[in-house]
Amino acid sequence: MKTITVLGSSAPDNVRWIKIASLLKEEGYALEYIGWNREKKDFDNNGQFEKMYTILKGGGLGTKYLPFLYMMYSIKLFFFLLFFKGLKNRIIYAINLDSAIAVWGVSLFRKITFVYDIWDELALSHNFPKPIVSFIRKCDQAVRKKANFYIHVDENRISEIDNDNYIIIYNSPFDVKKNDELPEYEDSFAVTGWLNKTRGLQSIWKFAKNCPHIKFIIAGEFIQSEYKQKYLELKNVEYHSFMPQEKLFELIANCRGIFSLYDATIPINRLAASNKLYDAMMLSIPVIVNKDILAANFVKNNDIGYIIDYDYNDSWNCLKEFNKSEIKAKGKNGREKYLKEYEFSTMVKSVLLPKLKEL
Repeated sequence: MKTITVLGSSAPDNVRWIKIASLLKEEGYALEYIGWNREKKDFDNNGQFEKMYTILKGGGLGTKYLPFLYMMYSIKLFFFLLFFKGLKNRIIYAINLDSAIAVWGVSLFRKITFVYDIWDELALSHNFPKPIVSFIRKCDQAVRKKANFYIHVDENRISEIDNDNYIIIYNSPFDVKKNDELPEYEDSFAVTGWLNKTRGLQSIWKFAKNCPHIKFIIAGEFIQSEYKQKYLELKNVEYHSFMPQEKLFELIANCRGIFSLYDATIPINRLAASNKLYDAMMLSIPVIVNKDILAANFVKNNDIGYIIDYDYNDSWNCLKEFNKSEIKAKGKNGREKYLKEYEFSTMVKSVLLPKLKEL
């Protein structure tokens, strides 16, 4: 039984990782986790990992100290791996550059096999000054060259710093629907995941406030507490914290739209590979995206949702009308596209697992 050691600067209960882990376990891989417990909470292991190592605790999700803590995490991870026994007998699975840069450093001193999964490109995740962006991208390019192979979440992420040694595993879900029946479609919208001000929260709140007859199902975790208070004051908002994906899909199965908005002034957001887009497609629900992100072209070309401005204005009027025939058509288009190209287990079994077996 081969061991895969997962490195991550966030909790291992991320939806993408949970899906990958379940398929790796089916293939007989043993899994370990080394990472950063930001919120000092007990991880829900769900039997994924044989062993778990925490090398950094605390820091939260949105504090001013995060840049320093990221550097501390990478440095601590480097030294932890440098003296970690049995490293050459493991496949290291590094999530994002803050983990992968430590692996790259260790590879200068020890034989190491590693996979680099790029959920978000660090250089584009913040509005860094150009010299810092250039430096980070050079580091990222070096890591990609050294990795046995690396993973993109969307072809939109491919750039001039890439070589040919990558695969693409989209942020799509398992097919829990398992039939092509269209939902009942109620007069409700879903807002899910990490609830951040850079994901249209202010605009969605204005929309909800101006449409008290429409129900808004909010499921996830608010990064900024002031937004949570504003939403909870609205009588047409039903709020839930994070829950298993299967339960979430049951909760929002009859919504007539799922929001997937991103502030396009942040470079990485223009390339957003949102799991909400693929969730909507799988569930036969139209997705709602904003202009100025690449996903808008995908939604338009496949007629699977609605495109509005990021800021709340008259472009949102298309969402006020409950046009069931139009909603059904867009939902059906999304479902057909998902089944043809984006079912998650099929992608992992046909693309990722063969690459891992070569290592």
